[in-house]
Amino acid sequence: MNEYYKIISPLFSVIKDKTVLEYGCFIGDWWQMFELHSPKKVTAIDPRRHPDIESNIIKYNHFVDFKQIGYESLEKDTEHDVIVCAGVLYKMSSPFHLIEDIVSRNPEHILFETTGRYEKETQNLISLVRWEDNVSNRNWNEDIKRLQWSLSIKPRTVVEAFEFLGYDFETHINIQCEEYPSKQNVSMMKFIRK
Repeated sequence: MNEYYKIISPLFSVIKDKTVLEYGCFIGDWWQMFELHSPKKVTAIDPRRHPDIESNIIKYNHFVDFKQIGYESLEKDTEHDVIVCAGVLYKMSSPFHLIEDIVSRNPEHILFETTGRYEKETQNLISLVRWEDNVSNRNWNEDIKRLQWSLSIKPRTVVEAFEFLGYDFETHINIQCEEYPSKQNVSMMKFIRK
C-alpha cells in the first residue's frame, strides 16, 4: 500500500461491517484498502471497464461486486451505509449533480476525495468542471442550467454542497502527493448524515 493510502486509512474505519458503494472505481485500486477495514460488501461502479480491472475483480470477488454502469443509471432503491467517491468530481460536467446523487442514496457516511487543499474548499464547484470528459450522454442544457445556478447562489464549494444537502463535515486528511493519485494536494473528507 502506498504512502497516501497509509495516511488516509484511519478514515476508512467507518466501513467495518458496512455496505459500501464506490463511485468511479477505475481499476479497483481502493479495494485493497477496503479489504483492510472489513466491509460487509462493496458495490463498485464505473461507466468504463478498464482492462487492468480484471485481475482485481477476481482477487476481491469475495466482497466486491463490480458493475459497469454510470451513477446516473444505478438503481436508486439500493441502500448503502457508506459511499466512497475518489477521483471523480473533477471529471464531471456538473459537480453538484454528482453530489446530489450521492446524497439522494442517504448513506450514513461519505468519504469524498478532491484535489486541492481543503483550506480552499474551499474548492469552487465550477472550477472543477472538465467539459471535455463527458462519458455519460448527459443533457447539456440541464448541465448548463445547473452550472449557472451554482454560480449564482450557494452552495459554491464541496463542503457547502454537502452541508446544504443534509450532511455535516466531520474531518479531513490533506496530503501532498508525489505521484498517486496526482502530483498535487489531495483532500479526503469525511461527512456524516445530520
